[in-house]
Amino acid sequence: MVQAGASFRDFDGGRRYVVRNAPIRAQAERRLREAFRDRGRTETPPVPTDSRLHALAARWLADVDDSELADGTKRLYRFTVHAYVLPGLGELRLREVTVPAIDRLLASVHTDHGPGAAKSARSVLSGILGLAVRHGLLTTTTPSATPPRGARPAPPAVPGHSPLRKLTCCRNGWPPTPRRHVRTCPTSSTPPRHRPAHR
Repeated sequence: MVQAGASFRDFDGGRRYVVRNAPIRAQAERRLREAFRDRGRTETPPVPTDSRLHALAARWLADVDDSELADGTKRLYRFTVHAYVLPGLGELRLREVTVPAIDRLLASVHTDHGPGAAKSARSVLSGILGLAVRHGLLTTTTPSATPPRGARPAPPAVPGHSPLRKLTCCRNGWPPTPRRHVRTCPTSSTPPRHRPAHR
């Protein structure tokens, strides 16, 4: 049996030595970190720290039922949890719900049920894991690191092609020239005069 221990500053300001035992060193250190995390909380979490996702999902759905959300939204969230989230991630422990695991689930839902279902699954997971973060069970909401399925990045802006400039130039019949060639877009209906080249 391996022992891991360290000093911890408790709620009253005093320092205490905390010890955890395990068959291997890595497991003992993990238990010690979990003990520090538990002692640092000011309230009892809704589920134990080593709970599986389905336990926290049930608690989150209970909060949804007690909320002022529309009945249709509540039904959608409950359906999404039972149809998509729990079959793919429900048996994972909270610390095992990683970005790759979520991304695989969202990719599967997107392929089998479409982008709308994947978007709903991402929103529900964000709510469930947000509850875990608020109670100190996790440190971050991992869905924030996963890009929405089917989303397309905005095209890069071309220098000098602001929407107002493009609208003014097209209205007057001239192409929207970049600013590095023409400082301002003419506002009158008279074409711009060109200076003769010096010889």
